[in-house]
Order: sequence, then structure tokens, then C-alpha cells
Amino acid sequence: MFRSQTLLLLAGAVGFAAAAESQPDTLPSSATDTPSMLVVTADRQESSIERTTATVDVVDQKYLTNLGHPANVWSSLGTLPGTDVVGSSGGFDGGTTSVRIRGGNASDTKLLIDGIPLNDPTSTTGSPNFAPIGSAGLERIEEVRGGQSGLYGSDAVTGVVNLLTIRPTPTPEVSLLAEGGSFDTARATAAVSGPLGKDVGYALSLGGLTTQGFSTLTDADADGKPSNNEKDGVVGLNSTARIETTVLPGTTLYVAGRTDDSNQDYDGFATTFPFAADPGADNVAHNRLWRGSAGGQGTWDKVGAGVDVARTGTSRTYFEENSPANNSFIGVQNYAAANLSFAALTPQRTRTTALDHASVTVGADLQTQEATAQSSGPETDESDRVGGLWGQLLVGDKWAELSATARGDEHSREGGNSTWRLGAAVFPIEPVKLHGALGTTYRAPSLFELYAPFYGNPDLEAQEARDWEAGVDLGLPADVTISSTYFQTDYQQSITYDPNTFINMNGGPYSTQGVENALHYNDSGTGPRLAIAWTWQQTDLSDAEVGNNLGFLLLPTNKAVFLPSWHEARWSVGMTVTAVNSRTAFSGSPDLHGYCLLGANAAYIPAPGWEVYVRGENLGNTSYTTNTGYSTMPIAGFVGATATL
Repeated sequence: MFRSQTLLLLAGAVGFAAAAESQPDTLPSSATDTPSMLVVTADRQESSIERTTATVDVVDQKYLTNLGHPANVWSSLGTLPGTDVVGSSGGFDGGTTSVRIRGGNASDTKLLIDGIPLNDPTSTTGSPNFAPIGSAGLERIEEVRGGQSGLYGSDAVTGVVNLLTIRPTPTPEVSLLAEGGSFDTARATAAVSGPLGKDVGYALSLGGLTTQGFSTLTDADADGKPSNNEKDGVVGLNSTARIETTVLPGTTLYVAGRTDDSNQDYDGFATTFPFAADPGADNVAHNRLWRGSAGGQGTWDKVGAGVDVARTGTSRTYFEENSPANNSFIGVQNYAAANLSFAALTPQRTRTTALDHASVTVGADLQTQEATAQSSGPETDESDRVGGLWGQLLVGDKWAELSATARGDEHSREGGNSTWRLGAAVFPIEPVKLHGALGTTYRAPSLFELYAPFYGNPDLEAQEARDWEAGVDLGLPADVTISSTYFQTDYQQSITYDPNTFINMNGGPYSTQGVENALHYNDSGTGPRLAIAWTWQQTDLSDAEVGNNLGFLLLPTNKAVFLPSWHEARWSVGMTVTAVNSRTAFSGSPDLHGYCLLGANAAYIPAPGWEVYVRGENLGNTSYTTNTGYSTMPIAGFVGATATL
């Protein structure tokens, strides 16, 4: 169990490189329009969020401020349509936390940091754990929902989440955050950025968290309450660093690094039959992530190019109170990517009815990974690699945007796999956007699924699926926007667990489908604001199939999030109401009941650049679970301050 301690932190601020001041490739629909928000994940290049054919949401600093500066990176994603966050081993940070999009499994969501894939080859499905990833140095999060294997390859079955870190700023900037509250929690982040000379800039950040927390594994009948079991704390530290240069005309080159390090107390199980839950066990999991990367991008007239290389390490070491040996799992990933684009037509300041922009991009990437397990049994060491070639065509005019992507992958263990996506967005009148997409996706089996002792199946084949979506976005009077999107994923062949080993479920296709809806009122103005996200989803699987770790396991059929708030020049108040219905649990376990959570926050600006805030979570002290047998946060309160200098 960890004790609270003071964290003194230094480091980097929010911003983009000065070299990024060139005009975007896409423009508003008319010369009188205000500039659109630009996103980079939807098309693997800079594009307008209003004009892209993908379904995209952005969690930026303004959004995080409206939520009261949540402590965990992943918690804000759970407020978006079609998105559910599951903490599968409980505790203050969720323990092992995954993001699931549109009814898919956690392994169907591809995670990127600054556009570079982040996997954990030592985890069960190869998916990384969101919990240890710190918030320091985070500029914003882009979430793209829907299949994106045509651009990103394996794992991008139901969506992509891209964590974008801070960039150098043209003038020196400093940002600070300090927070304390329930469970003897203390959190702090700091960031600095600015120029190092005429053509060089830097951005640095450092953040830390310490909390005594509450029990992760709880009593079977406690319904998520930590009860009186011993506390399980967390101590974490993360940092980012980036240097960019624009010494070559039209070109930005960079080197970057990242570290995330945390110690999590956790509860285990008795070591003798019947292996009952042991919420009194004093065990520690040491999680570590590090990355070094370099690359650059350039634009010369109508030609653009980019390259990235990265080496990433992940490790998990378990120090168990009742075990004579420590278990360690170590993963290493190497990544290299390059792309070349050509703009046959560039958009004019005022769009016309004729085709006014068209671009073609081709790219290649290669990823290798290795996983080593060191435990009381024999050491295992496995590896694989996957290389891909992809291409994308983007064309449009005033009334429509069209996209087409295609990709071919060659996997060292699975052989070849090809995927594609077609997308369209139509703008029949100014405030209306109709959009749709159709594509194919796949996920290669993880090293654990293939080779884990007792459970692995070396004969597993890649998971395959086809997905489509159709939706409408409306801009209404009085600053109201409404969006609604129907989605469906048809799995031709999935990877599941049954119940002694991993298998391919070949009896398909089976489908998941649903509707995700959002409403926004007065997004940036003073006075009242409102954001609503509601998702309905279902599957045609039987309860037994769902309970065997397929489809909607632990996911709700209905989920609604309400974010009402009031904003004035120097103060604001807001609420977060989350309503979730019952969910199917693992076979043999009772279903998880529905719940409603209430959170609130308030902020005051005593002087320009300063903010003092309070945040309350689970103010109704609701008893609930997101995974059988693991605890969830009881009523809690936090107070903090931020400064931008």
C-alpha cells in the first residue's frame, strides 16, 4: 500500500509547432465560414472535421475543463457516443482499463500515440492498458468510430483512438495543474514549450499521481463497494519530450520521447484450492511504458511526404505477497512508416459545384513485436511482424466529399490480408451533412492467444469483419447541433475463448448494430450549455455466446450521458449524469445491474490564466460494478488549480 507523498514536477506546454502555420488542405464551404476544426486521424492527414467522411469526436482541453479536469486519460472517452470504458480489475484508476467502441471488444480498438500504434504484445489480446498512461503532455484525443483497417491495418475493427501530445510553441509557454482530494490523492502536471532558436522548438511535460485508493478486488456480494478491505494505492509518473526543427524549407523534423511508470497495488486470489478471492492480499504491479521516436514531414507545392520511426517498450512485473517468485512480462515494438501524397487539385477559397480538390496518398509501414514472459515456469519468447501497403483517394466539391482506401498486409504468422473502405459525405444544404461508409476489417491474433501455455492456439486465424454506417448531422438555429449515426459490424470470423483455449468462431456471420446520437447546445458561448450522448446497441448472439467473451460482454444496450452546464466570464458550474442499463457478465456470473452516476464541478477564474476548480464524483454514492467482483469509486471530491503563464 502506497502512502501519499509530495510531487514536485517540471515540464512542457500546449501548442503546435510554428512550422504548422501553413494553410490546411481543406477549407470551409464558403469564404465567409469560420475555419473548421482540423483533425489528423480520420484520413491519416490533416482534414476538416466537418468535411471528413468518418465519424470523429475530439476531446480537447476545453472539453476536459468542462468535465472538471478528470484524473484519468480514459475517463473522458466514456462520455462520447458509441464508447464504453471498462476497468476490468478495479481500483482508483480501473486497474486494467480498456476502451470499447460500437460494441466491439477492447482488442477491436486501435490505440495510437501521435499517430504511431501502441500495442502491448504481452497482454492477452495485444491491447494496451489505458490506466497507467498519464495525462501530462496531452494536447487532445481524437476518436474515430467505425472500421479503419483500410488505413491502419490490424485491430482498427470498430475504431481508432489517437492521443496527441503537445508541440513546440513560437513563444515560451508554461502550464501547471495541482490537485488533491479523497483517498489521500495528490496529482500534479507541468509543461513548458517554446523556441530554442530561429528554427528549433521544444515541448516538455512531467506529471505525477499518488493515492492510497481503495480495495480493487471486493467481496462477492458488495456490488462494487470496496467494503472494509485493505486499500490499494497507485503511484505514477509520466513524461514527454519533443524537439522540432524547420531548418529545411517546407519541412518539419522531430525527435520525441515518452515514459509512463506506475506502481499499482492489487488484490489477488488465494493460492490454494478453491482459489477464492483474496481482497486482503498486498500485491504490487509495476507497469512501465517507454518510447523513442523520430521523423518528419514536408510539403512542396502539390507534393507531400512523411516518415516516422519508433521503438516502444512495455513491461509488467507482479510482486505477489503469497508467491516466492515474481512474474514479469516484457514487450518490445519497432515501427517504421512512410507516405507520399500528391494533390492533383487544391481547394479554392470559395468552393464551386465543379470538382475542386483531389489528392492521392500512398504509404507503407512495418511493425515487429516481441514478448517475453519470465515467471516461476519456463521462460517463453515469441515474436511476429506485419508489413502493409496502403493507398487513399480523396475528392470533393461544394456538395460532396468522397474517400476510398485500400490496404494489403503481410503477417509473418497469418499470411496476407486485404482490407478497404469507401466513404461519402453529402451537403445538400448548408446546415445538413449526410454521411456513410462501408468497409472490411481484420485483427491478427495476439502472441498470447497463439502461444500462451495451456490457453494458446497456434492454429488461430485472423478475425475478419465487414462494417457499414449511415448518419446525418444537422446544424439548427439557436446554436444547436444534432447528429445520429446507425452502425453495423458483421463478423465473418471472430476470435473468442471457449472455455479452455482460444478459438475462431466460424459459425457466423454474427452482427452487432446500434445507433449513436449526440446533441450540443451553445458549445462555446456564455449562459447555459448542454451536451447529450445516447447510444443504443444490440447483438444477435445468444446470452451464452455473449457470456463466453464475445460481442457485448459487460457492455450496455443503452447508455446516456448528460452534460448540462452554465458558463460566465469568470465562473462556471456543470454536471455529469451517466445512465447505464444492465449488462451480460461472464458465463456462470449474474448479470450486472444498471446504474445512474452523478458528478458535478465548478470553476472560478481569479485572474487571467488562472483557474480554481472543484470536482465531485459519484455524488449519490451509487453502488455499481463494471466487472464482476471488482470495486468502483464511491463518493469522492477533489479540488485543484491550473495556471497558464
